[in-house]
Formats: sequence, structure tokens, C-alpha cells
Amino acid sequence: MIGFGQIMLAQNIGNSPYSQNGIGDLSQDGLSRNIEMGQTGVASPSSYFVNIANPALLPVNKFTAMDFGVIGQLKSLRTSTASDNSSGGNFNHLLLSVPIAKNRWSAAIGLKRFSNVNYLINGTQPVINDVVNYNYTFKGNGGTNEVFVANGFRLTNKIYTGFTTSYYFGSIKEDYSTQIVGDNYKSVYYNRTNHGEFNFKPGIFYRNELKRRITKEIIKVTKSVLDTTNTIRWINKDSIITHSKYTFSGKDTSNVKGSGLIYSFGAVADFSHTGNSTEFKTVQRRNNNDGLISEDTLKNNLPIEYSLPFGFKVGFNLERTYSWAITSDFAYKNWSQYKNSANSAPLANSYSLGIGGERFVKLKLFKSEKLIIWRGGFNYQQTPYFFNGQQVEDISFSTGISFLLPKSKEEVELNPKFINLSVVVGQRGKLELLREQYIRINFGVTVNDRWFKRYKVD
Repeated sequence: MIGFGQIMLAQNIGNSPYSQNGIGDLSQDGLSRNIEMGQTGVASPSSYFVNIANPALLPVNKFTAMDFGVIGQLKSLRTSTASDNSSGGNFNHLLLSVPIAKNRWSAAIGLKRFSNVNYLINGTQPVINDVVNYNYTFKGNGGTNEVFVANGFRLTNKIYTGFTTSYYFGSIKEDYSTQIVGDNYKSVYYNRTNHGEFNFKPGIFYRNELKRRITKEIIKVTKSVLDTTNTIRWINKDSIITHSKYTFSGKDTSNVKGSGLIYSFGAVADFSHTGNSTEFKTVQRRNNNDGLISEDTLKNNLPIEYSLPFGFKVGFNLERTYSWAITSDFAYKNWSQYKNSANSAPLANSYSLGIGGERFVKLKLFKSEKLIIWRGGFNYQQTPYFFNGQQVEDISFSTGISFLLPKSKEEVELNPKFINLSVVVGQRGKLELLREQYIRINFGVTVNDRWFKRYKVD
């Protein structure tokens, strides 16, 4: 029981009073690895994990990869006067990534949850200028899914590009009902919107190695010391054995050597688009068991004005390959330009900042060495939702690990498999408004394989 009237929540990952707004409560962006690192990844490549946050990163993974994930949630809702608890779970994602042209072109196809709607608000109010009371209920459920096809291309050794074409689909059902206390029937205003729209997201990625200039002492050596020619060559003084015919010649500052540190930048644009959405609306009379008594159709799947706004993401990443990585993302979405004639609740422009990292660790477990990848992150978001005239904030911390399953070196090189487990702890809103405190548990499996590798037979 909580807040304006009473709020009770159904068993769904999107169960939130905030999901009344727009197309619902937006799902976490990216896959398990992205979620573990504070929902970052626009500039964070991986050889073992598919990264759909930026399609330009797909060619970095050389394997044919399948990734599957589910999510569960525990949530506490509070206002200054009431509280409630809930829990639920849902499907998160399923995808397949395949290298089309070796080191040049990779493609992925997948399905993921895009938004969730699930709320139940009820209470009792007096009838104006009367002595009786009436019960009211606001209820909604449903959401949208995203099926996508992504392509990534390596243009040079340093520059990658790609694009994702998505189709969003789903339906949102909402009931608004009133009933005089003691009556055997209630009046219901029922609304269902069906969504279907395409989306296009291009991305770009740049990576390079930090260089360092090395000053070396060098010596002048006659080639005859090493062979029969008399060619002059310059070599590192510290790399040879001292010889009487070697002549010291000062320092060489022209040598440039890689530091082993890789830095990268990434960016993704999310273009605004108009959807092919319809609305079905009726006024109904139902009994106390929700059985339909009568119905009057107001709109029968008529088109509505609907469009999603423009947004973008940029990111930076610094890593030592197969050792550690630090990454950060900034995202912006122009939600004030969102249009939905079936749900006119205003939205605000939103932005988020995420910071995360990962560390490769080798541990001895059960008398054998195991590779474990630990990750952690932080995310701050100014959400698009208004509540009592104030824009809602969301702050979360995340951590997670990936366990490498194969036991032999050969298996790691051919088909490494990982179990991914992460925990996200966060808070959305304030106590004086509506505060949601949540714990999200993500479980996933990553399977890599080499489908098209040619083997030589002696």
C-alpha cells in the first residue's frame, strides 16, 4: 500500500508506477557485460563478448557467438506515509553473432526487451456533493520488444563502423475503472495501443595504441664482427655482448615503442522515427469478477500519432588487452519531443553518465587455474519521467563476474564459454515523492565457437 491511493505490483520486471509514462519503464541497455560495467560499452570492445551497444564493435569478436540472459528484481517502494515490496523476473535478451568476412565484417541478430508497463493503483474517494464513496483503479501491463539486425565493419586497423536496424513491437493495455461502494458492477475505460516501428542506429569506433618514445644507448658495429660484410649497423648496446671492436656512439631517441595500452572512442546515434501504431478504446461495464456485461467501442484500431525521439551516446575506453579496462559513456535522449496521442503525459529530456571497468583474474580452484573476469560500475541517470512536477533521478551501482568454463587451453582457443552473473543496486526517485529501491540480478550464458574454421588433415 503506497502513495496516492494504494499501489500494488504484479509479477513483472517492469512493475513500477513510473511505467505509466510514455511507452513504459525502459529496460537496461546492452547485454550482461554492459550492465555489469554501469551500462557502458559504446567504446569498450571484447574478443569474447558481443557488444551491441555499438554495432561498430562487432568485428572485434572473431567467434560465432550466442548470448542469452534473464533478469530478476527485488524492489521496495516508499513514500513519506506508506511502503510496499515486490519481486519479479523476465527474459532479457537472446542473440547470435557471426563473422561474415574474417576480421572485416560481422553481423548479429537478436531479440531483447525494450520497455515494460506494469502498475496497479487503487483507492477510495467520496463522491462530490453526495454521502457515498467510490473505488477507483488504474491498471496497466504489457510493453515492447526489439528484434534487431546489426552489422559491423572494420575499415582500417584503427577505424570501425556499423549500423543496427531494429523493429519495435508490442502492446500496452490500460484500465481505468470506478465503482460505487456496495454496487455489483463497475464502469471501465479500457485502452490498448499496439506498437510497430522501425529504427536505425549507426555507430563508429576508433582505437589506437598509446606510444612511448624510448631513449637508447647505441653503438656503432662493423658487420664483419657478425659476418663477412662490412656494412655499418646500429644496435642496442644492452642487447649484445661487449666486444673490443664495438664503438660507443651516444644515444638514439628515434625509437618509438608501443606501451601496450589501447585507447578508443565510440559514438552511436539513435534517429527519431515515426511508428505505425494503433489504438483500441472502449467503455465497458463489468461485474465484480471482471466479467464483461456490456461494451461500447470508441476507437477500433485507429492509427495514432506516435514517434520516438533522437538520441546519441559517446564513450571512451582505456585498456590493457586481457588484463584490465576502464570505460565511460554519456548518453542523451530528447524525450520532450516524444509523441503519443494515446498517452499525452509529458516527458523530459534525459541524460545518463556511466563509469565502469573490468579485470582479468586467474584463480586456482579445484586444483586447476580458472579465468574469472570481474567487473564493476556506476550509473547516474536523469530519467524522462515527471512525478508531482519533478524530474526523477536514478542512481545505481553494479558488479559482476564471468566464469570461463573450458578446462583446456585448446578449448579456450576454439570455443570459450562463460557464465555471467551480475548484481545492480539502485534507487530511483525521492522519499518525498515516490522512492524505488531495487536489486536486479542478471544471469547470462555466452557461448563462442568457430563454425567456419578450416582444418588441415595430414
